[in-house]
Amino acid sequence: AESRGPWISGHNADADKAWRVFYSNGIGVGTGTETVTTVYPTLSRINHSCRCNTHQRCHGESKTVTVIAGRDLVKGEEVTLNYLGPASILLSRDERQARLSKGWFFTCSCNICSLEGEELHINQQIRSMLANFKEQIEYIISSPTNYMNGKSEARKAFEEEKKKAVLMEKIATAVVAALGPE
Repeated sequence: AESRGPWISGHNADADKAWRVFYSNGIGVGTGTETVTTVYPTLSRINHSCRCNTHQRCHGESKTVTVIAGRDLVKGEEVTLNYLGPASILLSRDERQARLSKGWFFTCSCNICSLEGEELHINQQIRSMLANFKEQIEYIISSPTNYMNGKSEARKAFEEEKKKAVLMEKIATAVVAALGPE
């Protein structure tokens, strides 16, 4: 038997299947050391899409989960979640596929993962640019500025903040250009 986790023994097919179902459908909720994994009768059956139409919000104290539509849904439309979370927008198709295969034991075939040729190339470029923008923003917000060291240091800090503002404007312009107004 192929080993995908410590529970797979190869000796009891039913037990192995139950563990795989629990592992790939379980949702962790709670806070700190009070986290539990549970399988919900409806939520755990929502399929993945890299371009999902809902997101989930876990409520730690009550150990409940709310599913929220990200846009108006058409009657009969499949409800989907992005199992990898919002940060997956920065991942390439290969990176997303690897994580989904390892964590949920499937290969995604959503409309984003099914892109080919020029459309795939453009999608990958946009994701790469977004990852680059994220790194730039993290640099901007992590750069320490100390306004308490006198006029000279305050002036330097002010000039540094102006550079950051210009960089943020460039990033915003580039994001809008890459993604379009919608």
